[in-house]
Amino acid sequence: MRPPRINLSHLITFYFVAKLKSYREASEQLFITQPAVSMQIRAFERQFGIKLFARKDRELTLTKTGEEIFPLAEELYNSAISCEKFLTDIKNYEEGELKLGVSRTLSLFITKYITIFKERFPGIKIILNEGSTKDIMNGLENFSFDLAIVSQYPHSSKIKTRKLSEEEMIFVSSPESPLSEKKELRVADLDGENFILPGTGSGTRMNILRIFEEENISPHIVAEVDNPQTIKRLVMGNRGISLMFPPLIEEELKKGLIVRLPIRGKISIDVELAYNAKPPTPHKIKAFLEILTS
Repeated sequence: MRPPRINLSHLITFYFVAKLKSYREASEQLFITQPAVSMQIRAFERQFGIKLFARKDRELTLTKTGEEIFPLAEELYNSAISCEKFLTDIKNYEEGELKLGVSRTLSLFITKYITIFKERFPGIKIILNEGSTKDIMNGLENFSFDLAIVSQYPHSSKIKTRKLSEEEMIFVSSPESPLSEKKELRVADLDGENFILPGTGSGTRMNILRIFEEENISPHIVAEVDNPQTIKRLVMGNRGISLMFPPLIEEELKKGLIVRLPIRGKISIDVELAYNAKPPTPHKIKAFLEILTS
């Protein structure tokens, strides 16, 4: 075992310049002067006899060596940020922030867990962000979120997931739709109907399309909408049918503004807890994990 010869500060400086493609912006982010950034990059290059950057049409680009080093520098940066967060968390175990990301369609799902967590850790501020499943997973990779609640969605090896539950989804329409008068329907009977679906990047959408594929259905998608409230309004206006979580439309179902279509069998999707696989896992995240899985 030996200490590394490489100057880790130089590697971090290289990462910032490569990521931002600018010496000036890197200097601003690192809170050092632009000449100091240039000096560190030159020292890095001289130490190993390499060239990291090139200029092409006045644009800063990576050399082949720079491209090969970049993912290693990025890993070092992410490890440093993860370590920093862990040490800060130890110091402020019952203080600080817990940043949660949740798919828009699952926003109601997480409410009760936040309530329980706040009762146990009143000093921790919950920051909740809603978005598409794709955006939430990307945010998790970039450490924008500590934890995420999403419907099943493809993810990289940087993310770990744990199944929380299987949640029922129901096909719904306006009471004015002829389908609402049927006593029983198969999913296959919906072939050719107008559908309102969540937008691209939604885990719910991906699962809906999977169901259609399994049933050999070619849906006529008349609208792609990210906001569940807008989907509800379009369904109530008889613009099409959709597949939704019952808690999102509980009031509308009670008032008869939206009706559940009598589809044979039960349709459900997996709700997953997702978090960054990069160790260590801060204590407050572990505490929230315990609440979610207990």
